[in-house]
Amino acid sequence: MEKIKNYIRNSSKTVKVIIGLMLVALVGFIDYYTTREVSFSIFYLIPISFIVWYLGKYAGVFFSLLSAIVWFNLDSISNLQYSSTAIPFWNALVRLGFFVIVVFLISKIKSLKTNLENSVMQRTSELITEINDHKKSREEIFLMTNQLRELNRKIESIKEDQNARIAREIHDELGQSLTAVNLELNWISKKNSNNTVLVQRLADLSGIITETLGTVRKISSDLRPRLLDQLGIFPAIESQLKEFESRTSIKTSLSLPGKTAQIENTAETTIFRL
Repeated sequence: MEKIKNYIRNSSKTVKVIIGLMLVALVGFIDYYTTREVSFSIFYLIPISFIVWYLGKYAGVFFSLLSAIVWFNLDSISNLQYSSTAIPFWNALVRLGFFVIVVFLISKIKSLKTNLENSVMQRTSELITEINDHKKSREEIFLMTNQLRELNRKIESIKEDQNARIAREIHDELGQSLTAVNLELNWISKKNSNNTVLVQRLADLSGIITETLGTVRKISSDLRPRLLDQLGIFPAIESQLKEFESRTSIKTSLSLPGKTAQIENTAETTIFRL
């Protein structure tokens, strides 16, 4: 059935007209052999509706006129007698009017159906466009998020590299300089051991330098723990907990895997900062 519909829909106007004429002839033939006792005029609407649907209302009006003429001729050759000779013409005119009214009704239905289909197609197209735009926006947001994440990772990497460089310079250069100054103070103190005032002043100064050296090491460790680069995340966490216990006198417990986990440098730094 669907194949027949597709064939008729895709056929030329000539083929549609031929089909319509064949339907009119078929209905007229049946109408002739059913005699006047059985009214068959309503079945002329089949070819009329077919033509209106596929060829438009003007072609439908033409086929309405053709159907009315066929019916009139069949009525004329029958033996039915009317009280007036005008009655067959009046009946034919009434049927023609009925056919034309049906033509305009079907044409209006077809127009409404076409408009509805066009509206549905237009709305569907708009929805597809909106979906594509939404999908594109999601892809752009996803891309931007990845770019921001990558940028943040690079910033953190640069920051950690900078912290490591500063920590190394503080620990190596400033720490060594303070250690050297402390050694010199001790040497001077030994050379002047008979001068108790000077020895005491040097001892006080050495204590200040020792405290400063501890502060320098703490700053260096806060910027970038050397254990994190040298031994990895687990020893760095253990060292952090020991320092915490020493500073607060709060006992802690630590449970770590038996082997070192394979973690990226950036992730190790993030975990340690947390």
